[in-house]
Amino acid sequence: MQYKLVESYIRNLDPVRVAITPQPLINDFRCKLLSLGSCFAGFIADEMGESGFQTLYDRNGCVRFSARDTADYVNRLSQGRLGVNDDEIATTEDGSMSISMRHDRVDTVAQVGNAALKKASRQIDSRVLDFMRVADIIVVTLGTSKYLRSTTTGSPINSGLGLSKNDYEIIDQSVEEIASDLSNTFRTLRQINPNPWTGVVTVSPQRYRWSSFGDYFELDPSEYGVGSHNRDGLVANSLDKSKLRVAVEDSLNQLQDPRILYFPSFEIVMEELRHKEQFDRDIADNYHVSPSTSAYVTNRFLNTYASNEVKEFISNFNETVAPLKKKNPMTYSGYEECFTKAINSILATLPKIQNFHYIKILVDIYIDHPTKSPEIEKRLMSLKSLLNISR
Repeated sequence: MQYKLVESYIRNLDPVRVAITPQPLINDFRCKLLSLGSCFAGFIADEMGESGFQTLYDRNGCVRFSARDTADYVNRLSQGRLGVNDDEIATTEDGSMSISMRHDRVDTVAQVGNAALKKASRQIDSRVLDFMRVADIIVVTLGTSKYLRSTTTGSPINSGLGLSKNDYEIIDQSVEEIASDLSNTFRTLRQINPNPWTGVVTVSPQRYRWSSFGDYFELDPSEYGVGSHNRDGLVANSLDKSKLRVAVEDSLNQLQDPRILYFPSFEIVMEELRHKEQFDRDIADNYHVSPSTSAYVTNRFLNTYASNEVKEFISNFNETVAPLKKKNPMTYSGYEECFTKAINSILATLPKIQNFHYIKILVDIYIDHPTKSPEIEKRLMSLKSLLNISR
């Protein structure tokens, strides 16, 4: 029970808006975006991919929760050290599975041996490295100041899922160490990709657990932050994120690189969306952001970094096709008009912004809701033939 012990008057109820300086980095849909970092980075990459951009967030290779693990992974790729060695493969506590300690959820049945695991990890790293070499935008998202260090090799471990607690120790980095690792990550990326790409660093708003059990965030308010370590996880996370934010600022000052930018995803979620839907309640930990939150942040990202032509096209196209997805073509008199308008919009902007992805969207809508119009079908098939040109 909460008692009202102090009179308070809240006067300012206007929505808070984080100020971000627009920079048109994304001028067409050929823009390649690589995302490294926590699962929040993956959510953003997924949303960008659905909007038609070329993105990569490999769920096994790009998942990196700490600055140390990210720096180490990028450094290994720069040296051509792809995949894992025998001493970087651990066995689960029950002995049933072999796990790559350098990747997220890359495993195989223990009895099969390590050859398949090594091959899979090399393929993952090769795919990430190839995309890294041609990326136009590289987003690095920091999740936590802590990382897991192997008690055998002394190297960072991606995550402790399935591992015995004897396999690793939890290391809490200082602000200086985080800043140094982040700076080294971007310096190494410049060596891997000599093109004039732009780096974007963000801090994930997601809360974290720091061991196999960790500080759980239960839905029952009385259980918040109790966890297995008997400390307040919410307070610990606040300190954790503060260290990351200061380290990012220090790193940017060290680099003095005008093409390395900070995007305030953490501030957007915690300030703009305060008291609104932020974290997903589908699971009993309350630390993953909700899908609507990641979509909101991606919308802010695109509004900040996409050109006016790209933004106007996406907005107009979505508005045009909205009725096509919802209404019955047999009863909606404006159906053919919407299709015609959407086709004309694509053709008018295709040469400049290369929006081939939206041809597929329109064709898929037609397949699901055919208009039975020979003229519309003819124009759509003509558009569809352009997809082969784009590949």
